[in-house]
Amino acid sequence: MRIEEFEAFYEQNKDSVFGYLQSGLRDADTANDVLQDVFLKILEKVRQGQIQAETARAYAFRVARNALIDEIRSRNRNDELVNPDDLIYHSERDKSETIRILFRDALVELPGDIAAILELRLLDHKPVEEICKVLDTSRATLYRKMEQGLTSVAAYFRKHGFDLEGLEV
Repeated sequence: MRIEEFEAFYEQNKDSVFGYLQSGLRDADTANDVLQDVFLKILEKVRQGQIQAETARAYAFRVARNALIDEIRSRNRNDELVNPDDLIYHSERDKSETIRILFRDALVELPGDIAAILELRLLDHKPVEEICKVLDTSRATLYRKMEQGLTSVAAYFRKHGFDLEGLEV
């Protein structure tokens, strides 16, 4: 990612990263502070040329998750904070957000190319042909990597006690 692309990247991703942080911290002010720290870390990596545009979103959630965990550990009043692995839901909207958070967390643990494929296909709803062109890969390789990624994501969901029965993709 080039430095010129960072502002657009920030605008496209700040709300979803903020939502993730706020759901774990349950405090909008603290979540906003952590959000700024997250994007400052990303900006530094962009300046160093260490961020690829294709994997930047997954990297943002990895940094956000680490920052969230650091914030939780730094607090003494655990009753105000929620462990990101123990998020619960009280409505379909909360359930949907929990699924998105778990999915993002699962993407962070995948190899960059596989995470990018799943992100482009499932989150950004890009056509297979476009993903193949962007990543310079064949359809067969793309489908093989998607299958590997989805298998890993399913295992991640099960590991965190989330029942995948009846889940629509």
